[in-house]
Amino acid sequence: EDGMQRLQDRTVKMFGADAMSNNLYFSTEAMKIDNGLETFSSNFIDKDDSPCLIVVDTFQTTRNTVDCHYGSDYDDIRKLKELTVDKDVCIILVHHFRKEAADNSFDRISGTNGIFGAADGAIALTRSKDARTAYIEISGRDQVEQRIEVVRNKNTLRWDYVKSDTEPLLEPLDPDIEKIISFVNPVNKKWKDS
Repeated sequence: EDGMQRLQDRTVKMFGADAMSNNLYFSTEAMKIDNGLETFSSNFIDKDDSPCLIVVDTFQTTRNTVDCHYGSDYDDIRKLKELTVDKDVCIILVHHFRKEAADNSFDRISGTNGIFGAADGAIALTRSKDARTAYIEISGRDQVEQRIEVVRNKNTLRWDYVKSDTEPLLEPLDPDIEKIISFVNPVNKKWKDS
């Protein structure tokens, strides 16, 4: 949603001039899902030096439809998720909340439950009324649900950690999970999840 100059200015302010290195790419335009986005992304991943993260801001700009029913929401996320599995890359989709209030932040995600249902997880950033304090809520498959308090740093444009409402998971791992971990690390560096 931003122009190239603003993206560069904000990146330098957040991470320093070194952040504008050879392994950081911006695009202010994107193709649509089912209309070239998947092929373009796949070719970029193959051509580049194995990017590990792609951020799409915003998800809605990549969609061909304004039709918000469960099937179309689920299908659009599923297509991008297939790319993550095939290319061993993480894709973060920035999406917006509905204006309506809800008891659960994830119930405020614009669209249907198909978005959250097809994704491996979701991260919600909700601001307090003072707009300086916010909460990051994390939920999804194979992860402990978390709620983290952060505060906005005007100088760096970052959200600084304050505290977590969730204690770290300290219970012993399931023996089957331990076997998987020992299989994946350190001998097999690639992990494919569906």
